[in-house]
Amino acid sequence: EAITLSSAQDHFNLERLEFLGDRYLNYKITLTTLLEHPSWSINEVINRMRFLTKNKKLFRLGAGRRIPYYIVGCPFNQNKSWVPPGFVINQTVSELSIAMSREYTHQPLTKKAIADCVEGLIGYLCLVCGRNSVLRFMRWLGFEISECLDGIQELIPSIDFRTNLYSETANSVETILNYSFRNRSLLMLALTHKSYSGLESISYEKLAFLGDTLLIYQICLFLYTQYTDYQPKDYHLLLEYLTCNRMYGIVAIASDLCKFLLHKSRELTLQIDEIYQALEADDVQSFSSTVQSGCSYKMKTTLLLEKLSIEQFVPKELGDTFAAVVAAVFLDNYPDEDTAGRIINSLLNPIFDVKYTCE
Repeated sequence: EAITLSSAQDHFNLERLEFLGDRYLNYKITLTTLLEHPSWSINEVINRMRFLTKNKKLFRLGAGRRIPYYIVGCPFNQNKSWVPPGFVINQTVSELSIAMSREYTHQPLTKKAIADCVEGLIGYLCLVCGRNSVLRFMRWLGFEISECLDGIQELIPSIDFRTNLYSETANSVETILNYSFRNRSLLMLALTHKSYSGLESISYEKLAFLGDTLLIYQICLFLYTQYTDYQPKDYHLLLEYLTCNRMYGIVAIASDLCKFLLHKSRELTLQIDEIYQALEADDVQSFSSTVQSGCSYKMKTTLLLEKLSIEQFVPKELGDTFAAVVAAVFLDNYPDEDTAGRIINSLLNPIFDVKYTCE
């Protein structure tokens, strides 16, 4: 499936696996870049990720490992594109016969098709073989994948996060996540907006970008396994919907993560207040009355999905906080991905439980 193009007109093709592999590749390259170059700005990280994952780069790596020789790109036709094993076509008679013989011995492949196969193979290995096999395959292709733990410490600024304020905040967030951090500095960095410190280097921006790529991959994995009859275009629509600011903001509000965001932005405060005011517009069942009644996280999330309209503006900072906290959990357990995956699933389960359509 991972090496079968849609042009082969078979009952399966690589498009679903390519969808998954592309997101895993973005996540892994982002992680490697941050660990190798912790001092880089977020724009430098993004530019390197885009450069290493573009089709031209993937084509060169795939072609260098002779992957095109294994791709199935043409329909099977015993009269036009098949010869018996061991049969040799005489290619020395005339130019016409040479051109005709190429129908049996060659298939047209674009650079994008070869790049898609590379991503399809990565997606297949993610599903079937696990993390170590994916890393071996990527290194075999030519990617320089680093697992340097020193880069994690260099991501954390030299600030003492052990004050009472930070300790109380960390305790509250750990209760929400049902997880105790080994390195609480990662958590506090994930909750720090640049307005709080006045410096971009002391903020959650890099963690948020890493967490976003990890969330996108995990959501893609969910879509692949739960919506098996969907077409790739449907996956893209659902992915865009599930990874928008509104969804991440709902998680941040329902879990109360937004209450522990450290910032000094008056504009952000007003934007968050507007959201809560919109939630209180319904006199019959206000959000605050529901929360005070001791409802579960799932119930709060469900209520937010109903009451928070798609048109309602949700600050990007709320979604970034959620993504940054996810990245902090992941780096706290690096290279293990299971703990972060468990927390992602626990926070997104109420959203995953909704049956989505692309109508």
